[in-house]
Amino acid sequence: CGEVFQAPHELTIHIRQHNMEDNSGSHTCKLCGKTLSSQSSLDRHMLVHSGERPFKCKDCGKSFPLPKALLLHRKEHTESDVYVCEYCSEKFPLARAYKSHVRTHLGLAPYQCRQCNYASPDKSTLVRHLRTHNGERPFQCLLCQYAFTTKANCERHSSYSSSPNRVCCPHCPRTFPWESSLRRHLLTHTGQKPYKCPKCPMKFSTKSNRERHLQRKHSGKEKQQCKICEKRFWSAQDLRRHMRSHTGERPFKCSGCDRTFSLKHSLVRHQRACSG
Repeated sequence: CGEVFQAPHELTIHIRQHNMEDNSGSHTCKLCGKTLSSQSSLDRHMLVHSGERPFKCKDCGKSFPLPKALLLHRKEHTESDVYVCEYCSEKFPLARAYKSHVRTHLGLAPYQCRQCNYASPDKSTLVRHLRTHNGERPFQCLLCQYAFTTKANCERHSSYSSSPNRVCCPHCPRTFPWESSLRRHLLTHTGQKPYKCPKCPMKFSTKSNRERHLQRKHSGKEKQQCKICEKRFWSAQDLRRHMRSHTGERPFKCSGCDRTFSLKHSLVRHQRACSG
């Protein structure tokens, strides 16, 4: 119906009212069309869309929308087991992350997107990828109502926006720690391009965009290709970071709450708001 809500649980309650108004007797989700066997099953299913994940693992901090999902996850934890990759000796605390990682060595990506050539070694990564096709943005910022395709992006944005000293862009949801950063960003909205490429006529709104252009167009280097999804990257570092989306590797751990992150800057942002 287009109504907007500030909290995920409010959206869940509202959708439930729509479902109850359906006199057909079926239990069909209004958002994705999935049919469930009962109203209680439909209510539990709605948590997937609202983004609520109230069931948290005490060992690793990962949260889940359903208790059954948490129980299945808990089976992957053991007192002493550590899964060691026989190809590169990397260690994983969870069997699922270990199996997904091994598939990258074997070149296996069984989860195939039906709309493009993308393939993933694990289902969760494919689900995130599918949102780039269907436009689904299930995670909404409670401060500005801007929606995101992943929970991590939403949390990163929310932690930025809630900081009392950050300045907001009047044209988009981005926020910045300094006025100077905001001024540079505003150039992307005004159309000003003061940074000229010394090797061709192209101009850029930011210095970093010009440097990226020089590396990609004038350095003579070839892109490095991911062996799983065939995406290409200009640096080995970018490729390594990308590989974590396939392997599930999250090497950066918060000392306050034990949450883990695939990128160092994501950990730094999280720690600014983490109370432990």
